[in-house]
Amino acid sequence: MSDDHDVKLMNDLVTFEHEGFPCAMSAHAVASADSVASFGQVLRLWHPNEHVSTVDRYLRIALASGPVILPCSRVRTGQSGTARRLSPLLSSVLKSCAVTAIAEIDGKSYWLVDLGASDG
Repeated sequence: MSDDHDVKLMNDLVTFEHEGFPCAMSAHAVASADSVASFGQVLRLWHPNEHVSTVDRYLRIALASGPVILPCSRVRTGQSGTARRLSPLLSSVLKSCAVTAIAEIDGKSYWLVDLGASDG
């Protein structure tokens, strides 16, 4: 069971769908959202699901190791909500996917993604 101190208020989030999953990240991490892929390595957080996934935007994320492009859809900016830490089990399973928390925005849950958390 989580305590109230595990909940963090978050402003200026970008929400999107990636491979059919609702995700969110800090707007400060997003350099641009384009309709065509720009320069950078295309990144997939998990295996593509062609039956669910639709791509109409490419988020360009500037990392210390170089830019990456995250294909997605349903991009919305300026979102606010709360984030709750993952349980230890979920954290260990989702660490390789850069998922750091669960965000709740307008009653809907999103995987909170932080690509810079493991970037060096």
